[in-house]
Amino acid sequence: MKAQDISNSAQFTSLLEHMPMGVFVLDADFRVAHMNARSASACMGASCNCIGRDYDEVLHSIREQSYAEDTLRILRRTLATGDVTHLRHT
Repeated sequence: MKAQDISNSAQFTSLLEHMPMGVFVLDADFRVAHMNARSASACMGASCNCIGRDYDEVLHSIREQSYAEDTLRILRRTLATGDVTHLRHT
């Protein structure tokens, strides 16, 4: 690994860990590749291990069905089309 890659990785990890909201990073197979501490607390505490689990399964386990379905539909559409979707939290 190049020094620049290591630095970028450290910066990326630091950015995620200091976000005021939960962040899940997904891989190409829609599995959780990384999650910050805030998202871990949403998953029943820091001991939760969602890494490697299907995001569909994770989201359904932490949010109500309708919210999870809407979120997954929007995320899949965004990934398929590249279109940006702005959501308002109520």
